[in-house]
Amino acid sequence: MAILTNQGSTGQAGETLNGLFIGGLKNMYWSELRLATSLSNMAPGAASDDLKNAILPYLEQTENHADRLRLAFLYMGEATKATKCGPMDRIIKEAETLMDEMEEGTGRDIALLSAVQEAEHYKIANYETMQTVAQLLGYSETAELLNATLQEEQVCGLLAMMN
Repeated sequence: MAILTNQGSTGQAGETLNGLFIGGLKNMYWSELRLATSLSNMAPGAASDDLKNAILPYLEQTENHADRLRLAFLYMGEATKATKCGPMDRIIKEAETLMDEMEEGTGRDIALLSAVQEAEHYKIANYETMQTVAQLLGYSETAELLNATLQEEQVCGLLAMMN
């Protein structure tokens, strides 16, 4: 994010950036909580034992990401609050619809994997941006937490857990 500098990070522009950042944290917190709920419901519907066995550690990782976001709010002196995230809501609803409408088997497992990968990529894009903005705003502890989550998302996705 070379285009971001700390110019304008104080005063009205900084307050706007800070507000956007806090809003982003609230959206990602909602996303992690919602994804965890959805994963716990999807696991029993997976046909592949490899997929079933991969969902549980991925669910645990997702819950850990929510815990890190709670800690980020604490570090920043902000109330922990989840705000509905429209894009993640659509991704999860689509996955749940596919789970309901498709017969159990390989096709449904592939649809589930595709939806989870879409959620992972959405989260990676957001964590990359938010980690950079946290640094820009001087939230170093929060930036470290976001970076830890980003690293896990980039390396330890659901597909990686299946191998």
